[in-house]
Amino acid sequence: MARARGGIAAGGTAGLAIWLAVIRLVVIRLAFAALVNGCTHAQTACPRGATLARRVYTGGVESEWCRRDADHVRQGAEIRYYESGVKLLEGIYVDGVQHGLWRYYWNTGEMWREETWNDGELVAQKIVTRAAKLNAADRSEMGFTSSGIVRIATYDLGPRRHQQEQEARSFSERYPDGKPRTLGRYDGDGARWGVWWFWYPNGQLAREVEYESGVRNHGFREWYEDGHARTDGSYVSGRKDSHWRRWDPTGHLVEDEEYRDGSRVAGAGMPGDGPVLESPP
Repeated sequence: MARARGGIAAGGTAGLAIWLAVIRLVVIRLAFAALVNGCTHAQTACPRGATLARRVYTGGVESEWCRRDADHVRQGAEIRYYESGVKLLEGIYVDGVQHGLWRYYWNTGEMWREETWNDGELVAQKIVTRAAKLNAADRSEMGFTSSGIVRIATYDLGPRRHQQEQEARSFSERYPDGKPRTLGRYDGDGARWGVWWFWYPNGQLAREVEYESGVRNHGFREWYEDGHARTDGSYVSGRKDSHWRRWDPTGHLVEDEEYRDGSRVAGAGMPGDGPVLESPP
């Protein structure tokens, strides 16, 4: 009789262990699904008419951004995080382009860079004193890269960019009289992509700008309302680069400059660094 009771007890223990293992597996799968689908706690507030989108990369790096409900174009804040959950960067998109103030952080949580953007153009950049003095090894150790974007394991940007371009959606807008106003494309992530054209109300082309992932890249041209050339130049990753020319309304050339990484070549300091913010040692 004692042996029978022992067998029943052993059987009950084994059954309980099996059920615990099943429950544990279900919990793990649910947690994984929540992570993949962006169902973990969101920290980014979106403007009215926009909804939060999220992406979790291999290794745990996470990105949150706001996109318009109507067309999924980026509109509002974007925040990216290190694998540890510490904020990597934060900034704003307006109609699919980087705009306003963007801040970058080390994996310690300390801000090391601050940028000002206008319609996809980098117009100002500041770095903290300590960041300017760090060597390459120290910068890498603290999460610094030349682009400010954390290195993401097994995430190949080449195929991703190709996918974005393949998913691009056209956008066009007209004035009340039917004349064209705006024509361009948004990529699969809701950022401006490729050449965009803008017209004056009289039908004259006003501006031709090329974007990549919401940042000005390659050619840029502007005209006055009467059709005379106004500006001719190019960008690399939002920074003015190569030969730039500007004319006044009478057609006289008033600027003929060479740029490299956002700075005039003549008299330029360290390319693209800009002024330095004060920071504690």
